[in-house]
Amino acid sequence: MKKLVNFILALLPIIIYFVMQFAALIFFAVIDRNFFSNLDKYVNYIRLMQALMGIVVFGLWYKIVFKDIERQPLMELFSIKRLLGVFVMAVCLQIVVTVLINAASIWFKDLIENYSEFMEDFVGKQTVSLVLYTVLFAPLAEELVFRAVTFNHLRRALPFWLANIIQAALFGIMHMNIVQGTYAFLLGLVLGIVYKKYNSLYANTALHMFINLSGFMIPIITSPILMLILVFGSFFGSCCFLIMLLKDR
Repeated sequence: MKKLVNFILALLPIIIYFVMQFAALIFFAVIDRNFFSNLDKYVNYIRLMQALMGIVVFGLWYKIVFKDIERQPLMELFSIKRLLGVFVMAVCLQIVVTVLINAASIWFKDLIENYSEFMEDFVGKQTVSLVLYTVLFAPLAEELVFRAVTFNHLRRALPFWLANIIQAALFGIMHMNIVQGTYAFLLGLVLGIVYKKYNSLYANTALHMFINLSGFMIPIITSPILMLILVFGSFFGSCCFLIMLLKDR
């Protein structure tokens, strides 16, 4: 019975997170009568409000419901080597995704073109609110929703490998886009492994932040030679990070 309850509780966070987005939309619609004609102006603020609500609600959920989980202190977790490893892994994952998307464009041309247009529009409209949301608030909120709460409830009901797949799938669904959802699913699997390894949100939140930050940087690389170097470097960096992850605690 406890396993069933935990499984049901694991499905609630993504629903609540979507409700928070709707609540933020309603809030701005109430204070501005011309909201729907100026929707583009409010998109980032809606996301920010959703993330802030998520941080508060799921932060408390994690602290109260999972207070028995032994959490590794921040100062004990991070070292220069680990921070460098997390940063390298983040950049590597972003580069690998970029290469895979370019390769997939051969078979899924229309789908990838729509995604590329979306990302060009997204990156091209950089504002303070967008950067704050993407690099700081979204990673923290999403780690609390999917790794801290959803994943931990699933781990009480299911084996690790199945719990990791389900939380990663929910993380992908949350992005509401086939390309981004697939990318988020794979990223969610990695973040779940990192969370299990260090039993702390600090490492995977830092990895998530670095990945989102590198998403702003990768599109500006136009040199084929530099991209080729980065691709091989990303493979080497990923191998080094995985070795470190398996050996280091």
